[in-house]
Amino acid sequence: MTYYKFFSLVFLICILIMNYSCKSMVIKDDDSASDKTKKVLGRIFLGVGTFGISEGTIEDYEKEYDQEKKKSAVLRNISIFTLQAIENIGKAENEIVLMTRQQQEEKIKYYMVIANNLLDNADNKVKGLKDIKDMGDIAKQFKDAVTDIVNKKKQLIGYWLKKEYGAAAAYQTLTNQKIIEILDKILQLSSSNKYIFSQDEIYKIIRLREEWTKLTKFRFQPSPKQTF
Repeated sequence: MTYYKFFSLVFLICILIMNYSCKSMVIKDDDSASDKTKKVLGRIFLGVGTFGISEGTIEDYEKEYDQEKKKSAVLRNISIFTLQAIENIGKAENEIVLMTRQQQEEKIKYYMVIANNLLDNADNKVKGLKDIKDMGDIAKQFKDAVTDIVNKKKQLIGYWLKKEYGAAAAYQTLTNQKIIEILDKILQLSSSNKYIFSQDEIYKIIRLREEWTKLTKFRFQPSPKQTF
């Protein structure tokens, strides 16, 4: 019985080592030329040592790797369209700030029109996400969140025009916090899947998040000489 347990344990350890070895032999796109050569040679020797069993295991890991890459490509597209929408919302935010600093009605309307157009552009950026089948839940989540932000930004403009400055400031804080939540979700996806964004791209998203965090502290102030 003791020998049986001993050999069972040894067999289990061998299986675990072989599985780890097989997984490390999967050739990936970001492998260097020397790494790819080492893996090819390693697979040859590993296949001989395990009578070819390891090659079948490696093929299973390769399929898993390919599926992960396809999933990453979809998530990257979803994230990029969402980030493009956020970029347009950021431009609209700048125009809204300029609008709140104007004293003449004509200039106020000018900046308001630009802001609304940019918000419409943001909404259009994510409309196509509804057609994504794979990862559809995440696509719908981002699309609905952006559309809600766009609608609330437009309501914000309406509140400010009606001189309801408290409501306008509250909506500005609320919408910008929602943008931060979206960016956090994108960063979370990227941290669990390294094929979505490169490290440089992740740093840019982190900096973008920092900028939006500053904007949540902004409060709209009525111009003392404002006329309608």
